[in-house]
This record gives sequence, C-alpha cells and structure tokens, in this order.
Amino acid sequence: MECPNCGALNPDAAPRCDCGYSFVGKRVVDIPPVPPRGSWRRACWPPIWNPKSAREAAIQGVWAAGAVAVVTAAFAALSAFGIRIFGARPSAFVDAAIFAVIAIGIYKMSRAAALIGLLLHIFERGWAWATRGITGVASLLVAIILTLAFLNSVRGTFAYGKWRKKGTATGGLPPSQT
Repeated sequence: MECPNCGALNPDAAPRCDCGYSFVGKRVVDIPPVPPRGSWRRACWPPIWNPKSAREAAIQGVWAAGAVAVVTAAFAALSAFGIRIFGARPSAFVDAAIFAVIAIGIYKMSRAAALIGLLLHIFERGWAWATRGITGVASLLVAIILTLAFLNSVRGTFAYGKWRKKGTATGGLPPSQT
C-alpha cells in the first residue's frame, strides 16, 4: 500500500510507514525509526524524519561554522602580533567573518548557507593540504568531523525546506530520502 504521507510503498500488512505514518490510526505517529541514542552512527549521521530532527542535524553546521569562525579569528589575531599559526595572516579575519555569517545562515535554515559552508570548508582544507600538507592525525580528524557536521547541515536544511514547502509541521520522509 502507498503511504498517504510520503508516497512510499509498504507491504499490505505493515502497521506503519518508515516516515512515521500509522496505517491503523491514519496519522503520523511520533516514533522515529532511529538507532539507540548513544550510537556513533546517530552522532555522525543523524536520522532525519521530521522538521525537528532536520533542524537538529542542521545545527551541527552552526557549531562547525561557529568553531571555524572563532578559531580562525583567534589565529588571525595572533598573527597580527607576529605569531603565525598554520600560516594564518591578519586577513584571515575576513574568512572568520564569512564563517560567522554562514553559521547565522544555517541557524536560519538557509540551504545556500549550508552548501556554501560545506564547499568553502572543503576548498579551504584542500588548499591547506595542497600547500602545506596534512599536518597530523589531529588535523585530519578535525577536518573529518567538520566535514560531517557541514554535510549534516546540508541534509538538515534541505529536508527542512521540503517540509516547509509542503506546509506540514509533522510530516515525514522515509529514511531512504534523508
């Protein structure tokens, strides 16, 4: 049978769809199809099944962009006093300001801000590694964590935009579409 909420095809005997729609109660049930709370998978790639979970995933990008803005501003300030860390210059304040604006944009659920944040982060990491090389395991680990956070912000803002466009506050998408 086809789910009236998301359009996914389900077995005729299914009590509910993956999006949370109950065929018995004819409404969206607030039970997410998610792994246990403490799992690494949920932290790295959170399931998006309603507008609230989409916002929670997007907020990872706010934290990532905010962290990049603060650390970049700190390195730029230190370079103004002659202390150069990772090749930062005082002009890095511009980069810090851009990431601060991106953080605000993602907080406001802007898909463009999330995409720009992800692409700018990837470009800057690639440029840094091409010019200076990978400076260690910690640098690689931080880059992976930030990339996942920006990816989740893209996933979250786009899913949130779908629900906003639909005009539903309780609708859901099947996990395969997140």
